Amino acid sequence: MRCYFVKNARIVALKELPGLSCDEAVEIARAMFKESASSYDGVEVWSLTRRIYRQSRIAREPGNSAAPLRPHDRGAYERRHGAGGSCTGMTC
Repeated sequence: MRCYFVKNARIVALKELPGLSCDEAVEIARAMFKESASSYDGVEVWSLTRRIYRQSRIAREPGNSAAPLRPHDRGAYERRHGAGGSCTGMTC
């Protein structure tokens, strides 16, 4: 598993997450993003060529009246792994 951190639509950091289940990798990615959200616009977790999770935010600039986008709804992840987000203990 790989965790990519995105800023201005570009990958700016990478964290390898070897040997984890989908759920474990997603939880670690979410925690890392929460701790450093001011540095990045989003985070994605990938298993080889398959994205299993994405969360993003759009920072509001002073004077910008546009509302920020809400975090990704985990729709693709939930369709693949069920509404509970479980990967049934498998490593993806």
